Formats: sequence, structure tokens, C-alpha cells
Amino acid sequence: KKVVVEAVWAHPIMLMSMVEQGMTFFGVDLKALVSRLRGSPELPRSELGPGIPVMGFWKEALYSECDIDTTGCVASAIPQEMLAENLWDHRITCPLRESTLFTVGNTMRNFVRNAVGVIFLLTWWFIPFSRHRGFFIFIAASALALIGSFGAFAGGAYTRYEIPVQPLILIATTGAILALLDLIRKPSAGGPTTPKPRMGV
Repeated sequence: KKVVVEAVWAHPIMLMSMVEQGMTFFGVDLKALVSRLRGSPELPRSELGPGIPVMGFWKEALYSECDIDTTGCVASAIPQEMLAENLWDHRITCPLRESTLFTVGNTMRNFVRNAVGVIFLLTWWFIPFSRHRGFFIFIAASALALIGSFGAFAGGAYTRYEIPVQPLILIATTGAILALLDLIRKPSAGGPTTPKPRMGV
């Protein structure tokens, strides 16, 4: 923790890299978005996506790559018992990447990341107007805190760090949509839809 703080203090530009990495949780490619806003004719491509500003992250999870110890570093650095355990785990879990469950999981995570990410950008501003603002603000703050922490670890789209964040994003986005609907349905004070008080006899 101290090393990270010292590094950021010495090189504040690292914060932008953390923000860029964190925005991939919402399907937003910050570099591509800035390039588009600046009118650049060519959008930057990355390993994570094709350089589309939003809704551009549709690949498989990074941990679906099943190669293990391709350079031999692990075998030379850990005890043989631990290496045997890792190889045993590898033989069991690697075939799962071809399973229907894994495919559906990847598809759903991609959908949440890209579709819900765009909705997040449009609706989270309405969370303070929710009838349950305390709960949804807490959920949104928790999601942003996790995203900020994971961004410091270079965690973003396709990583295992998405798993605890996406449910929070879904809950907060649902609350934001409900708050927006309440604002739309709520009649303005004294407006034509406001029922007039009944006169007593």
C-alpha cells in the first residue's frame, strides 16, 4: 500500500491510467472516447477492444486462457508438490472453457459490461433523487471504491475483478432507473395533473 501511494505521489499521471482501467468495467474505452472528442480520424486500438469508445469489449475472460508455465519459471521457483497441485487444477479446469456454462457466463458478463455500462453513464446522476437514496448511494459508492482499488491493480474488463463489481453495478443502475422513472411520473406542484382538494359540505 505504501509503495503504491509513493508511486502515485511521485507520478500523478498514474491516476489517469487507473481511471482508464476502471472505466473498462462499464465498457468505456477512455482513450478512444478522448480521441473521438478531439476529432481524431483514427481511434486507438488495444488488446482489450477494437478502439470503440463505448460498448466495445466483447471478448472472453482473460482467465479462459489455459496455458500454464509456458516458460518453465514456475517449475523452477516452487516446490514440486505445489507444481503438481497446479497442474492437477489445470487439467480439471481447462476443459471447462468449452462448456455451455462458461460460454453463457462470458456472454452475460459482456452484456452487463457494455449495455449496462452505457445505461450507467446516463442514469447514475439520478440516484440522489431516489426514495431509497441512502441505500443506492451506498451501493454506488461501494462499486466505485472497488473499481478504484482494482484499477490500481490493473484490473478491468475480462479480469476476475469484475465478478464482485458487476452485481453492485446492476443494483445501483436499477435504482437509478427507478429514480428517473419516479421523476418522470411525479407531477409538478400545482400542475394540471395535481388533484384539486375536495370542498367540505
